[in-house]
Amino acid sequence: MEQAFAASYDLHANSGSITVNGAKGNLKADSDFGNITISNAQSVTLTIETNSGTVEFSGTLGVGPHFVKSDFGGINISLPTDAKLTVDLKTDFGKIKSELPVTVILTDGASSDGDQISGDMNGGGEQLTVQANSGNINIRVSSK
Repeated sequence: MEQAFAASYDLHANSGSITVNGAKGNLKADSDFGNITISNAQSVTLTIETNSGTVEFSGTLGVGPHFVKSDFGGINISLPTDAKLTVDLKTDFGKIKSELPVTVILTDGASSDGDQISGDMNGGGEQLTVQANSGNINIRVSSK
């Protein structure tokens, strides 16, 4: 789907990939067996889930909370350097890497282990929760 502007999107695929280019507003996408690729998103509110596949996101996030999950596959999120988010990144069997610095605030429920990072990017803001059961999580700086 390219440049199909709507107030919200609710996309589902049983056995196939979902690709969206240029979304705005609320974006909900889930796939049982397939990759989900969102590119050139503008101020979206994300709810993305796939049971078996990778998730690729690039763009800007709007009002949260945002939720991204893959049971079996990696998650790659590209954001502008000035993204203000409060993040909870967790993987059971994988690694987490972030090109955007995360200020970790340790509390009883937060940790900075290799498989979970909770904290703020650029002073914090909207909530972004990213969960991978078996896969890596990569937060990258988007190229403009």
